[in-house]
Amino acid sequence: AELATQLLEHIENTFRSAISAVLERSSDVALDLVGERAEILQRDCLKPFERISYDEAVELLNRSGKAGRVVWGDDLRSVHESAILELLAARRGTDLTPTFVTHFPKDIKFFNMRVDSMNPNVVQSADLILPLAGESVGAAVREHEYELVLDRLVHSTMFRHITEQNLATIDDFRPYLDVIAERRTSPHAGYGLGFDRLIQYVIGSSDIREASVPYQLSKVMGFDYILGAAQAGSKSPGF
Repeated sequence: AELATQLLEHIENTFRSAISAVLERSSDVALDLVGERAEILQRDCLKPFERISYDEAVELLNRSGKAGRVVWGDDLRSVHESAILELLAARRGTDLTPTFVTHFPKDIKFFNMRVDSMNPNVVQSADLILPLAGESVGAAVREHEYELVLDRLVHSTMFRHITEQNLATIDDFRPYLDVIAERRTSPHAGYGLGFDRLIQYVIGSSDIREASVPYQLSKVMGFDYILGAAQAGSKSPGF
């Protein structure tokens, strides 16, 4: 639990550092992009991010009926994430603020996320939801006990799918498993940050394309319509 707490604090500090850099040291161009959001960003830098467990989030959503019924064990979609921020803000009587959703069901998370010692049905994980930008960070404490990692892997839905399709075998995971088995890693945690999502939040845009450097470069060079035509009708998420 201590490692999970340190993980969330580290993520908060990373975001605060990035936002402070924009507000204190950025060029006039960057500050023009932020505009009236400077006050909001400054406020969000000064207070702890909201935290709510997955269990509490599901109860909150179902009690409100705002985004349809959520069955425990379902992953949260963007419509659920937006509703969570709105419901929490209404309960506090404040604006939307960055919020961690923690302790997701273990069956919908990756096999190396550590199971919570107080509740074996969930893992020590967290997603950071930002106003406008949605899920911007996925984080978790990693399992460092070999037998537990191996058991989670071989019984995971992911492993069943890739073995059924002959895409991989247990040997393909051996380098990672050997690191755990030989205790070449200490107990640790990690996270992935969607940098475009962070920029999207900072500039206050509901469209991630406004925060995407490749898209903006393509737009400046006149390639955005070519990209759009190439992706039309495809399953590519594109821009």
